[in-house]
Amino acid sequence: MMSAHADYIRPVPTPRLPLKLVVVSDALPERNGVGTYYHDLVAALAGRIEHAELICPDPTRGWRGRFSLPLPGDATQSVCLPPRRRLLGYLESLRPDVIVVATPGPFGTTAITAARRLGVPVIGGYHTDLDQLANLYWTRPWSRLFGRASQRVLERRSRSVFAASRVVVANSEPMAAGARRFGAGRVAVMGTPLGGRFLADPPAAAGHRLDEVLFAGRLAPEKNVEAVVAAARRHPHIRFRLAGDGPLAGTARAACAELPNLQWLGWQPRSALPQLMDEADAVVLPSRVEGFGTVALEAMVRGRLAVVSSRCGILDWDDLSHGLFAMGAAESLEHALGRLERMPPELRLALARRGRKAAGAFCDAIIRDWVALVDETVRG
Repeated sequence: MMSAHADYIRPVPTPRLPLKLVVVSDALPERNGVGTYYHDLVAALAGRIEHAELICPDPTRGWRGRFSLPLPGDATQSVCLPPRRRLLGYLESLRPDVIVVATPGPFGTTAITAARRLGVPVIGGYHTDLDQLANLYWTRPWSRLFGRASQRVLERRSRSVFAASRVVVANSEPMAAGARRFGAGRVAVMGTPLGGRFLADPPAAAGHRLDEVLFAGRLAPEKNVEAVVAAARRHPHIRFRLAGDGPLAGTARAACAELPNLQWLGWQPRSALPQLMDEADAVVLPSRVEGFGTVALEAMVRGRLAVVSSRCGILDWDDLSHGLFAMGAAESLEHALGRLERMPPELRLALARRGRKAAGAFCDAIIRDWVALVDETVRG
């Protein structure tokens, strides 16, 4: 059985640089991939630079949107108008060395105005494949016109962010290609950081069996939640748990009421996920669209098997791909779990151990890369 502390590379202390960075985002922290990415990034950078701060429409952080509208295609998320004058005044008083514009919404575009007034460089972010999401969310004839109009607005806003950015950050090569297609000049491929209890708390030792599978994430079309339901039908001897919320929550609840081996946990605070992962033998991410796949990295750090579809950007990172269990391009999740179940237990443990070691080194390297990118951008 694998030791709880095996093969984890602790972060290497580095001198703190006299830099001030502010991330401005339209996404709530830890509620989707973008919100999680920058929440963890700011937390990790806090010990490496003089000041790191996240501003987003979150009243717990002192920033409440003036009013909000449901996000097109997903009423469980919203876009908020910022208190523009207050946000501009705060950024001008703080005088950061660099502003990271994580999203092209109202908060992000307000931050670009502040950067122009201050004369400080902007780092743009591109983490969502707009074309593929449009094909998933707006499939009915009556919604296509509205969907395409919303997509064009997002594309124009993304282009304006990229035009104002000294460098644009994407978390995989396909996403970087998308950013260039929308006019980004210089693009830096930066992996996803990780923080909090995932790294701080030692995980429970991994077992030898495949008795419990966890899906954690938004219950949305791009996550292919129905594949998890199909796998639960095919493998009644395995317990499946769904942690999350989203537009497909009703579908998930109905399936859980029907299948005794499928449990819906609802939305869970991210602080609860390390324990949920420790209770599982494998974490699955059968997404149709996935810029990176943070939950797979989280599972690897916790020493759990991470089963990912071929559409997950995390597979583009060679250092991580060898610690993942990848589904075939046309393979179903139920078939992939069958392959994993037939794998000798010692090989499953070796894969989980390899993934944990790779993920620990990866997380530390990403923060070093971000510090270097911020320093280089400021020096300009």
